[in-house]
Amino acid sequence: MSSGSRSEVWRRIEAARPLVAWREAELGAVASVLTGAQEAWCAAWGLSAMASPVTCVPAVEADRQAPWQRLGAGEAGAAWMALPARFEDELALALWGGSGALGPIAQEIGKACRDDFQSRVGSALQVEASAGVATDPVNAGVAWSGWVTVALDAGARLLLDARWVEALLRVHAPQLARRAVAPAAGKSLTPVGTALAGVRLALRARLADCELDLASLQDLRIGDVLAVPHRLDAPLLVRDAQGELVCGGYLARQGQRKALELAACPSGAGQPH
Repeated sequence: MSSGSRSEVWRRIEAARPLVAWREAELGAVASVLTGAQEAWCAAWGLSAMASPVTCVPAVEADRQAPWQRLGAGEAGAAWMALPARFEDELALALWGGSGALGPIAQEIGKACRDDFQSRVGSALQVEASAGVATDPVNAGVAWSGWVTVALDAGARLLLDARWVEALLRVHAPQLARRAVAPAAGKSLTPVGTALAGVRLALRARLADCELDLASLQDLRIGDVLAVPHRLDAPLLVRDAQGELVCGGYLARQGQRKALELAACPSGAGQPH
């Protein structure tokens, strides 16, 4: 297929989307907000046996398949909740010591306990909790989407999009808040070099290995010089922290400091390791 026979949609400005990744401190702040709501619920209903730790992690592809019910949506984003089939049994076990057949009064109390749980979570998220309607959050799990899932008590889960996480941080942890969603498309894209200019990367340059027999190794003393099979005109292989080959390099000096001059990756270089 010749170039130009099909438009490259992915390169158009309207196809651009922000890449969002939350730091551990930011995810921890969201978990802390919901921990407070969960602990208050457990205390109000005497459910000290439950109170599982709240965890907040980036959403993955499999999260799309959960039976999500919408909690709220708006300019701040969207939030969903999923209650597992065993949730009612877990409540019955915690409230009554069993999950067998319960009378109508016990069932009503269990329903009120469940509704209070949803209400408290909704309040913590600044939405009014309700059963809502089933939805299919198609963007959940997309790489660098900023969507997160939250694990609550008794297998309950939340799904929050990036805008909602950002809104929570601005209210509960303003020192961590940052603009998670880029301005609307319409302006020119930022060159990759400019966007990544402030990112620090760890690089490792390695000379060719040398081999010593055990006797030579035992005789080594401070100040000894080892000859390595690396020619001065041969480039070093520069790799990133994951061992991926980035480029070549040559030993150099800048002022009174050792330096490394980067060069094109040498042809025939070995596979990354």
